[in-house]
Parts: sequence; structure tokens; C-alpha cells
Amino acid sequence: MIGSDADAGANAGAYEGSGVEFHCEGRANWRFAACSYDRPMGRAVDILFCADETMAMPLGVALYSVAKHVTAREVRFYVGSVGLSDDSRARIRRVARPFELEIIDLESGSLLPRNLAVTERFSRAAYARLVVGELFPDKDRVLYLDSDLVCFEDPASLFDTELNGHAVGAVRDEFMPRVGSDNCVGYAVDELDDPDAAAFNSGVMLIDLDRWRSQEVSRRALDFIERHGDRLNWADQDALNVVLNGRWHEFDGRWNQQVSGRWSQPGGQVRMNRDGISHFVGANKPWATGLRHRLRRDYESQLRASGWFSPGEFLCWRVGRVGSEAVRQIGKIGRGAKTS
Repeated sequence: MIGSDADAGANAGAYEGSGVEFHCEGRANWRFAACSYDRPMGRAVDILFCADETMAMPLGVALYSVAKHVTAREVRFYVGSVGLSDDSRARIRRVARPFELEIIDLESGSLLPRNLAVTERFSRAAYARLVVGELFPDKDRVLYLDSDLVCFEDPASLFDTELNGHAVGAVRDEFMPRVGSDNCVGYAVDELDDPDAAAFNSGVMLIDLDRWRSQEVSRRALDFIERHGDRLNWADQDALNVVLNGRWHEFDGRWNQQVSGRWSQPGGQVRMNRDGISHFVGANKPWATGLRHRLRRDYESQLRASGWFSPGEFLCWRVGRVGSEAVRQIGKIGRGAKTS
């Protein structure tokens, strides 16, 4: 359950130096109250996250990191829920205050197809971004962000980027040089117009929804997934790179700095740079991996500041994590002793 609120009285301040002024009255949780806020109004920046329960906490951190860097624009957050619990929904709303947020249930009706390839690495939530055109029929642009990232800049400058006629703007994938490579979609090279085209990482995408719909990106991507579900390497990213096959606008790499959690791995960043977006790619995540993750301390500072946990809850989570790692290390020693 969410930690109890603290009596805050009447408060006024700014969201972590963001330039967004807010005015609060009455009871507040340990970070925010229900607030009114004053900021320059312009074209709203619409930002979409999608997550299931396993990614709820990282989503909260990602959302917080974006919100605290907003300066002079209206921002609206949307969360595509694939089984988020009531507790997680309440925490997400708490982290998002004082910004507008809407949680959309993607499992209701037929919005998210049932026959999606689910693996240990990729749940149904990994495909949720593919229905973005149906989610926002009246919008012309949305910024999609994965939950496993931290933002260090105002996303408004990215949102305003000209896509030069393309449906998607993204950053080149640092771990796969081209679409037709074996670790991308080499298994479907015969479906590619240009196997040597650069592959993009789908964790940060600025989407022109009019072009997305006119090019039938959702339908074509889901068709690809239905035909190749048992061969996918990177879930939705495989399908999108086949459908767009080099026909996308490339952003500066700082907007999706692909951070590897491994101690030695070619390509990818090895630390969180304090600009753009740091994206934790691969299976090793700083909140879930053992204490040896190189970015664990950086990430925990973001988690602590986000308000996802109360101070007491964070301490309990931290102690539990240390204990789990100790048990894991003891187990490794025991297995080593048996084989020696």
C-alpha cells in the first residue's frame, strides 16, 4: 500500500527547479499535494508510457524524471496499462502531480490483440505502443517513452522536431548496425527493401500520428508479429524496423543513450550522462539486477527522489534488495563448492 500522507499545510514552490510554479493547500503526501499550477501555455506535449505491473515502479521513475525537467509547456501524460494494479495506479498518479495524467486500460475490448508473442523477456506490454494510432484518433503527434529510462532534459524540444515527412523519429540502435543483421531481423531479410538500412531503437519514438495511420504502421507491424512471433528478437522493434525499413527520421543520440548494465559489452553507454535520455537496454536493469550493476546508485537516487516510495518504504525496499543479493551470492558460493 502507499505510505501515509504527511500534513503539509499550505505550500508553494516549484517542481524541482523546472520553472513550473505550483500552489498547494491542505494535506499532501510526502512529496506533492493536489496542486494548481501556473506555466506558459502552448502546444501541449503529449507523452505516452506503456507498462504492466512488473514495470510499474520504473515507469514511475521515468515519469518523474520527465516531469521535473518540464519548463514552459503544458505536458499531458498517458499511461497504457496492461494489468497495472490499483496500488501502482495510485502511485503513478502521485508521482505525476501536479501534471495531467490519464491511465488507459489496454486490456479492455479488442484494442491489444490476444495472439501476441510473449516470452520471458517481452510481455504483452512491449507491443502496446503499436496501437498508438487507435489510442489517439484526434491527435497528430505523440512522444512514446519506454519505462526503463531516465530523462535529463525538457522533452519539449524533442517533441517539436521536424520529422521531414516520416512517421517516426528515433535514435539508431547502438547494438545492431543494420536491419538485416542477425541480431535484428536477419530471419526475415527477404521482406526488406534495404537490409543495410540503419535500425532504430523503439524505446524513444516521436510519432507523427497522421502518417502512422496513413502508412498503416500498426496493422503491418501486427501482421509481421503474427507471422514471425516465434522468431522475434526484440518484439515490437523487429516489426517496426521491417515496416519502416530505413524510412524514419534520425535524432541525435543523446535522446536515447542506450546504457548497458553489463560490466563488459561492446557498444552502448556505460554511465548516465546528464543530458537527453539514458535508456537501460538489455535484461540487466539497475533496479532488478544484483548490487554490482554499474548504475545502481545513480538509479536509486532517482527512485528515492521520485516519491514512488515513502522514505520508510524506500528503506525497506533497499534493505530487502541487499538481503536478496546476499542470498544470491551465498548460493553461488555453495554451487561453486559442490563443483570443486
